[in-house]
Amino acid sequence: MPLENVGKIIKIIIKKNNIEIIFDNFPTLIISSDTYTNHYLFVDKILKEEEYQKLVLEDKRNLILKKFIKLLSQKMYSEKEIIQKLNEKKVEFKLQKEIIEYLKAHNFLDDEKYAYECKEVLERKNYSKKKITEFLKKKGISSFIIDSIYFDEELEIEKAQKELNILLKKNLKKPYLKKVNDIKNTLYIKGFSLDIIELIIDKIEKNNPEEERKNLSQEVLKLISLNYDQEKIFKKLKSKGYNYYLIKEVLEEVK
Repeated sequence: MPLENVGKIIKIIIKKNNIEIIFDNFPTLIISSDTYTNHYLFVDKILKEEEYQKLVLEDKRNLILKKFIKLLSQKMYSEKEIIQKLNEKKVEFKLQKEIIEYLKAHNFLDDEKYAYECKEVLERKNYSKKKITEFLKKKGISSFIIDSIYFDEELEIEKAQKELNILLKKNLKKPYLKKVNDIKNTLYIKGFSLDIIELIIDKIEKNNPEEERKNLSQEVLKLISLNYDQEKIFKKLKSKGYNYYLIKEVLEEVK
């Protein structure tokens, strides 16, 4: 066998975090203790180039696996996210496949478990069903898994009601119709169904007429102080949801 195709171990240096293997005909190899213990390596042992390359790849695989096992022990990730991280590290496709298969086989990576845990976490944050499914799709969870997840309709109504209570405080001083429309739009953007929105919107109490009139009067006086003419005042207040005839009445009063 030609000399250039084999290499003899001439020295082994055991360090705190790795093992240094020095060859006479191959580049020095620094491997993990795990890789070292998996092989019968000793001074004067001769390795074929194929065996040397296999050792290099195995150590690379072990180091990547160790990092990703540690990562997944701290936080759950979807398969798509792990593949993205492997791509960022420029891990070749064949090795990626081996790593993903190992992680799945040893229950470090489980998209179904990930999906159910995400659903629980996001529901506690008051995410709607639609927003949860959108989140899971972005994480690469299959439609089959997403479709198998049960969403409680009563809980969905409760979440929408919580959002409604928050929005009512934020829109407290708005005219009734403007308030209702803005809240509807926000709930829809947050992913709640039109049926649920209509169900809870009916519970919004109409504004106190005197209070709404008072708020409008303040708005009118403010705009007059800013030298708005009557046409601009109408346009501005209509855009805020005030009734045309009510605006007209208040303008007459403050003249």
